[in-house]
Amino acid sequence: MGGLFIVASLVALASIGIYGFPLDGSVSLLLTFAATAVFFGGLLLLVALFRERPDSPIGFTQEFLAHHASWDRLMRHVPLILLVSLFLPAFSGIKGSISLFATYSWDGFWIEADRLIHGMDAWRLIHPIVGYPFVTFILSALYIVWLPMLLIALVYFSFLTNRPILRAQFLLTYFSCWATLGSLCAIAFASVGPCFVHPLVGREDFLPLMEYLDYADSQWPIWVIHIQDRLAAQLAEGSRELGAGITAMPSMHVSMAFLYWLAARQVNRWLGWVMFGYMLSILVASVHLAYHYAVDGYLSIILTLLIWKTCGHLAARAHPLQKEVEPPFSAPSTEVTALNN
Repeated sequence: MGGLFIVASLVALASIGIYGFPLDGSVSLLLTFAATAVFFGGLLLLVALFRERPDSPIGFTQEFLAHHASWDRLMRHVPLILLVSLFLPAFSGIKGSISLFATYSWDGFWIEADRLIHGMDAWRLIHPIVGYPFVTFILSALYIVWLPMLLIALVYFSFLTNRPILRAQFLLTYFSCWATLGSLCAIAFASVGPCFVHPLVGREDFLPLMEYLDYADSQWPIWVIHIQDRLAAQLAEGSRELGAGITAMPSMHVSMAFLYWLAARQVNRWLGWVMFGYMLSILVASVHLAYHYAVDGYLSIILTLLIWKTCGHLAARAHPLQKEVEPPFSAPSTEVTALNN
């Protein structure tokens, strides 16, 4: 799926006279991916040492690394790492070119859909609850955390080889959501979202929300406001660098947060509850921080769930004889016994 998307992106960009996409971000992604893997590998080793309390920590560490970080095992992940380092820049290339593929003409439709569902603009409905600068600051921080989680979740599930079906389901859904929701749907339903609807479309519906966010930023640092300014500048420059581009429908923030919850609840019940809370926070933040209409998030949840179910069937068919029984992130029991003797 990821490779097909990269090829399709190159063809689509070439059709409008753009050949290739910036690869500056690929090196950064490779280094970040490696650093994330090393960090969490070390963290998991510490957890395993605390849990097993071996008589020989050095010997246990050697066995742990031999089992989980062997050269052959690491090499099996190199294609995926390279794929991701090209996939996300390709996505940014498409996202940064949406205005060349389509006209941002759907904002009015989504605004009216929001009002039809909620009886008013969705941000006004939640503002009495979250419309306090400190709460806005917290939601903004959670929204920023979403960025490193893109790689953290990918690293975790990439190395979750003891759960081959869940691993395949997550990775298939991850790439499919970016390709389908983040690119195809973003072009088909091109909209800029509340924070850009005034400067780019000319509607003043969300000026009160933007005025509140400016006020909140004067009380607490609301980092997303400055990211929005940078996105607007990148659009004016025609930038297609990593992270560039403006699109509201559907919300990839909500899509990915919802995916994390779907996958996390199958790993650990408490982790599932944490990610459920995070998903709800992102859904609220996407509206409160003026990035999205509420319907952007609703449609993202529906489409992500459909993709998740479909990819689950495909993953199960691809691994018909696999059993997910190996305890995650621990040395094999025989090795642990040997170390403790």
